[in-house]
Amino acid sequence: MPRITAIFVLLGALLPQHAVAHLGDAISQVNKQYGRPLYKYAGQQRDEEIVKYEWKVYFVYLTYFRGKSQDETYIHQNAKAPFPPQEIQSLLRTTSRGMRWQKAKTVPMWILTAQDGKTPLAIAGYTSKLPDLGWPCFGVSTIPYARRHKIPGI
Repeated sequence: MPRITAIFVLLGALLPQHAVAHLGDAISQVNKQYGRPLYKYAGQQRDEEIVKYEWKVYFVYLTYFRGKSQDETYIHQNAKAPFPPQEIQSLLRTTSRGMRWQKAKTVPMWILTAQDGKTPLAIAGYTSKLPDLGWPCFGVSTIPYARRHKIPGI
């Protein structure tokens, strides 16, 4: 019995302490994953709140709409560090909820579709220079968020 207990303790120590939060999660769910927010402020539109977290090597900015995560932006804590292709692929896997991102044909982004393969659920994109700040960032958004904010290609 002590051997089994030791194995579970060891497994618990090896598992990541924070898993990634997901689009659609409530604030309380995200706080369990990312910890206490660094700060929060009002979003661009009514019923939006933006919350900044520190997670792994990133600052993660989440936009909540009516209490649910709708947009996640990942910026390296070293703000000028670019995202190598393998890191982008890792973030795509992390944010996919087991589904598959597909590269869009007409715009430089990825689209996550429902199990039917047709219904778009979310978009993801990477830019080497975030407008206004000039920092590289990776972001994922729900389709309703992208439409409300008039993201091109949606």
